Amino acid sequence: MIQFLQKHIALALLVSCLYSGFLHRKFMPLNIQGSHLWRQSTTMWNIRNFTRHDANILNPRTASFNNGDNLNRYEFPVMQWSIAMILRLTGEHMLLVRLCMFLFSCIGIIGFYKLMLLLTKEKIVAWVSASLFQFSPVVFQYAINPLPDVLALSLSIWYMYWILTYEKGRKIKHLMYAAAFLSSATLVKLPFLLFASVSIALFLSDIIQKKKLNKEQGVFIGIQFFALFPALAWYAWVIPDWVGNPVTNSVFSSDANWEQLREYFAYHAEIMFPKRLLHVPLWPFFLLGLYAFFKSKVPKSWFVTYVVACFLYFILELHAITTVHDYYMFPFLPWLFICIGFGVQYIYQLSRKWSIYLLLSFSIFIGLYILNIVEGTWDKRNSQLDMELYEHQEALKQLVPRDTKVIMMNDRSYVMLPYLLDKRGNIFADDNLPIPFIHDMVKRQGFEYFYSNSEKVNQQDEFLPYVDSLLYEAGRMKVFRLKLPEG
Repeated sequence: MIQFLQKHIALALLVSCLYSGFLHRKFMPLNIQGSHLWRQSTTMWNIRNFTRHDANILNPRTASFNNGDNLNRYEFPVMQWSIAMILRLTGEHMLLVRLCMFLFSCIGIIGFYKLMLLLTKEKIVAWVSASLFQFSPVVFQYAINPLPDVLALSLSIWYMYWILTYEKGRKIKHLMYAAAFLSSATLVKLPFLLFASVSIALFLSDIIQKKKLNKEQGVFIGIQFFALFPALAWYAWVIPDWVGNPVTNSVFSSDANWEQLREYFAYHAEIMFPKRLLHVPLWPFFLLGLYAFFKSKVPKSWFVTYVVACFLYFILELHAITTVHDYYMFPFLPWLFICIGFGVQYIYQLSRKWSIYLLLSFSIFIGLYILNIVEGTWDKRNSQLDMELYEHQEALKQLVPRDTKVIMMNDRSYVMLPYLLDKRGNIFADDNLPIPFIHDMVKRQGFEYFYSNSEKVNQQDEFLPYVDSLLYEAGRMKVFRLKLPEG
């Protein structure tokens, strides 16, 4: 068994990825729904607009024209743009989006195999470690969901592999690969810049060891900084427009709520780390691996620096992460599963002949176990939208031509309801839509249709003169054709 697996390790990796794909099979055709619909809708609007309207990668767009245009520049949208270019050729199919995301996830699994092989020098240990990595609850859940964090994590893992490969062999091409992956990961999602802490640790360790700064160290820093320049330039351009984004405010900002932050810390200690990033069956591997890693001969400075960087990021951004944004915690996953990988090695070395069957059985079991844990995250009832909207979705979409701009009521996300309706336009929240705004949108901007679930607005006497007709009613949602009042 061991010799067969070592000889056909690429096939074993493929089977592991196919096993994960098999467990995801019933979710693959689904439209986005369930938890984190807000973030997924934002990503899908970027993809839709690249596919249908503006293919300029510098112009990611969303559904809302409230501010005059619908530009939405946050992360560099290379993932969204790449998927959109495929959909331009094939037509819009959610299955293709999910398959692309699964491919991005598998790229990370393969990268983690290479990383663990580099660290443990054992193919089977690296393979089992990569198989377990894909069954972190958050990795399994988001492997097919449109979140740029999935691609950023995969790119970061490959950066770690190449930078540690460079450290062993000192070949410039490996350094260039590492720099390219780090820059790409940072472009896809800014927080993944923290992986540069590995390079910083290696750089400082080399200076301390050689007690001087030499040309090789200058090249080491220079190549990576040059590669990072496009990412730094992008964020220098777009961050000034991130008004109100909690990511740009640290935990030490003046509006920090310390009592709430203590609740966040408690949640992460009790739920996030033990049950979202890991889960109960993985704890023994992690604890064994933590011990085994620090007993191993693997250099520790880069690992410790990277872990410290993760926790600094966590502390500074906790008010943005809160108890909701588990995908913001992706940077923690590689070091957690490096420890798990060393736990796998510890067990494997106890008795290679018998432990291989134990590890293979566990790899199958953990997939089924995690599927049962996270299956509910795809449930429509976790979407924060009225269920009547799903029941009448097609009718609501077909009432108005797709590219007609409409007014939509009561969506604080500005993306979820528009995505479900497949409509763009002006979006309002919290029952707050003054009648003069309606007058301006009808008269000056030419809006003719109003999707509203706000009884407060619908029942105002001042609103009735703007109603030409009621086109459709679905639960609380009413669709009006608008007109200018007579006289």
